[in-house]
Amino acid sequence: MAGLYKRNIKKMVALAANAYFEEEDLNMILKVRDVSQWSERMRGPMEEVYGKDYFPILWEEWCVAILNLASKTSDRNICKELLEKIQCPSLIMHGAKDAMVASEHPDMLHRRIKGSRLVIFPDGKHNLHFKYKERFNEIVESFLLEI
Repeated sequence: MAGLYKRNIKKMVALAANAYFEEEDLNMILKVRDVSQWSERMRGPMEEVYGKDYFPILWEEWCVAILNLASKTSDRNICKELLEKIQCPSLIMHGAKDAMVASEHPDMLHRRIKGSRLVIFPDGKHNLHFKYKERFNEIVESFLLEI
């Protein structure tokens, strides 16, 4: 959105983001596709938000959508060509132990989005915004309030 709607997007925060899919990304999605295999600790918060019956349906739809998107182009591109067009202040956040997004993505986004900031949580996983919510919120709030 920030690459397409430059006048409308004033700041951007990207968490666990990628502009294309690697085989590793797709394999990670396939590994977690069946939510009945998730631990209660991982599944519980999602069921609390979306409901125990609806969450598996929603998750399956998300997995199918991602896999379909990845199969649309030979290079599995989502939006690589738009990264250089992003002009707004951008904060990229990532957990170093994220099992859903390959580790190359945050560095690539940081290199290609001019002037972006990269914050890596060394022990963070995909849901670092839950586990480290105070620190996460401090960083995001500080970034968004900067003039």
